[in-house]
Amino acid sequence: MRSLKRILFAGILFCAAITTLSAQSTVSMPLDGKCKDVIKSLRNLSTNDSIAIDIFKEDCKITNMPLAQKQALLKKNYKDIIAFFERKENAKYQCEPKKPFKRPDPVLLIE
Repeated sequence: MRSLKRILFAGILFCAAITTLSAQSTVSMPLDGKCKDVIKSLRNLSTNDSIAIDIFKEDCKITNMPLAQKQALLKKNYKDIIAFFERKENAKYQCEPKKPFKRPDPVLLIE
């Protein structure tokens, strides 16, 4: 009887831990890959295009573009940036996150 109570208690704790950990997950933003695809995904996730481009400017870096061209592009408004990456010849540019995403340690989430 005592072992049955322990098993039941352990099962309830396990279910509670899974529920707590899964509730803390958030929508992940795709910040890695072709810049064209990253911007398209950010536009789908955000409420408007200017917010999507602000997120792109703040959180992404373009890896295979010359520095002078990159600096000039990022000074333009959101419409020009979207138009730039929608052109066929600019599909070659790759993006990656400025800061690597660190997954929270699940051990620290359990109290």
